[in-house]
Amino acid sequence: LNRAVDANVFTRVCRKWKFSGFEMGPAVKRSDKSNFEVFDLLNVQWGKIEDMVHELLVVLDGTPIAMRMEQNVNVLKIMLEEKLQAEQTWILYRKVVAEFTSAVKNRTPKDSV
Repeated sequence: LNRAVDANVFTRVCRKWKFSGFEMGPAVKRSDKSNFEVFDLLNVQWGKIEDMVHELLVVLDGTPIAMRMEQNVNVLKIMLEEKLQAEQTWILYRKVVAEFTSAVKNRTPKDSV
């Protein structure tokens, strides 16, 4: 506030432009074209590995990594359906793939020479 703008003027402007009103819901209400391309790519890639991830979850049932992966997979499925947060969905997809790769490498028996 300064000499030209006092508290009353500031309050009127805020009310006029609805600066004090908050709306509930997602931060992004519309998606641009590039977001749809990202989700199309993610859906194709997820379709390729989804069955393998679920098979690994069955094998690892009851372990901490299985519980963490299952939670991430459930959130990923929800995010793929909503199609609102492309960057966060991509990050979560990469996390699931990294956990899957790590679990497979750690579960694979090593050749004894």
